[in-house]
Amino acid sequence: MRTATQTLEEITWLTSNIQSNYPELYQYLEENPLTLPPQPNAPVDRYEDYLESLKSLLRNHITTHKMQKHILPDLAGTLEYSADRFQSKILSDQDGQKIILFAFAKGQGLKSHTTPKDALLIMLEGECSFEFPEEERAQTLKTGQIIQIPAHVPHAVHALTNFKMALIK
Repeated sequence: MRTATQTLEEITWLTSNIQSNYPELYQYLEENPLTLPPQPNAPVDRYEDYLESLKSLLRNHITTHKMQKHILPDLAGTLEYSADRFQSKILSDQDGQKIILFAFAKGQGLKSHTTPKDALLIMLEGECSFEFPEEERAQTLKTGQIIQIPAHVPHAVHALTNFKMALIK
């Protein structure tokens, strides 16, 4: 069984490690290596429990940050509005599939056009009027809504507010 001094040394080493390598986590600790004086009469179990809680905190932090590397960025935040013209950015162009991000300022739009293959429009922010001119049909799309666009069917879009969309085709 370890002594209180040995456990305190490991706590000191672990808090120093967190301070050096995980400063974003260190700020939440109640102690630092300088505030852990050895207390020879303190129960070893108390230090052991605390050491285990520190280890658990660090493991969870590392796991969470590894998982966050696989989380996609905020798509709407990757493209800004422009009063001059709509903005677009190709996010992916692989294996015959393209993903394009668009940002339209209020009043901007695209005239009637077609796409050579089916497409999927995902509203990320704002509102637009989506129109099928040949069918004399329009609908308002809002944040979070999705519409399927058939190949070779004329369609148009008009920004009712600033809006952003992702197009998958």
